[in-house]
Amino acid sequence: MMIEKELLKPIKVDDIEYSNFMEETSRRISQTFQVLSGNIAELCVERELIKADLKLGVHYNKKAERTDFIIFYPKKDRFKKRHRIEVKNVKLRERGTRSLAFDGDSMIGFFNQPSEFTASNIEIIEKHCKNTGGFCYIPLETLKKIKHKNSRFKSNTEFAKDMKKFVESGAI
Repeated sequence: MMIEKELLKPIKVDDIEYSNFMEETSRRISQTFQVLSGNIAELCVERELIKADLKLGVHYNKKAERTDFIIFYPKKDRFKKRHRIEVKNVKLRERGTRSLAFDGDSMIGFFNQPSEFTASNIEIIEKHCKNTGGFCYIPLETLKKIKHKNSRFKSNTEFAKDMKKFVESGAI
């Protein structure tokens, strides 16, 4: 009983007040797992690129120019076309649409909440992807449940095939 009472007392850490010890601890744990979860999502995406016979340093780079992946169309004697990919995991929130707008042409995500895809989010993603020639790749089960989806949304299962097509032709 005494330990429980102490754990529930408000605390201050680095000038930030928390309602209790567990709030501060859970925030740190959550922030730690966000990074780990993001790294796992990126590894899953890279695995798909490798399975499509794309090679790091030749067909794509990762963690360059503020984006997660850059896919190249290596046409000889011409400027290399590139397609920037933002990888997001679990929650779309504003981070997904904001990073797509600034750092990506396409977004691949492991979003499991169809309700996050509101009409306004879909409109933002659609407009951006249409302008960049990109797509928003999401899990098939989530895609099936989205009410307002449109032509710029595809299943994650199509991602690697589309990136290989970009490498070969310069367009998706």
